[in-house]
Amino acid sequence: MLEFFDLRRLLILYLGSIVYFSVQKDPKVRQSALKLLEHPFVNMYDDLDVDLSSYFTDVGSPLASL
Repeated sequence: MLEFFDLRRLLILYLGSIVYFSVQKDPKVRQSALKLLEHPFVNMYDDLDVDLSSYFTDVGSPLASL
């Protein structure tokens, strides 16, 4: 089991790398959107059964009034 400090460090590394790969000026170096969707930061919770659609369709959602 990862401790909080290790998890925080891992999240910072993943977030930093996805930002780095997505903001490259040179298109030859910049990763495609499909490649970025395979990044561990994007997929780190794929094994959880989470349905976000109810959050965005619920009338009481804070985003419903935007």
